[in-house]
Amino acid sequence: MEKFLLEFPKEEHTDYLARRFPLLPKISVDYAIMEHASSVVALIAEYDWDDVGSWTALPSHLGKDNQGNTLRGRIVTLDSEHNIVIGGTRTIALCGVRDLVIVETDDALLVCHRDAVQDIKKLPIPPELK
Repeated sequence: MEKFLLEFPKEEHTDYLARRFPLLPKISVDYAIMEHASSVVALIAEYDWDDVGSWTALPSHLGKDNQGNTLRGRIVTLDSEHNIVIGGTRTIALCGVRDLVIVETDDALLVCHRDAVQDIKKLPIPPELK
C-alpha cells in the first residue's frame, strides 16, 4: 500500500489506477493505512458523509425513478418498487418485486434483499469459483 501511495503520479493517473489499484489488498482504509500510520493529523470538516461502500447508499447518489427504483443499464420494470439494479450487457426485467439489489457483472449476478446486503460477504464461494 505504501509503495502504491508513494509512486502515485502527480499528473495523469488514470492508467496508473487501472494497472495498480486492482492489485491492492481488499481491506478498508482504516486497516490498510491508518493502523500503520506513525503520524496522523485530524481536522474538523463540515460536509455530508455517506458510506458509498454500501449498495443501499446508491439511490442518494444515482437518483430514483417515480417508483423509488435506482436503475443503471438496460432495465425494464412493471409494478416494481424500491429496487437497486445495476445492469451490465443484458436487459434486466423486474416484475412485481420490491426492495431487491440486483447487480450484473461479466462473471456474476447478485440478487439479494436490501436488508441482506451486509450479508453478501458471508456467502460461501465454492473453490471452483475462486
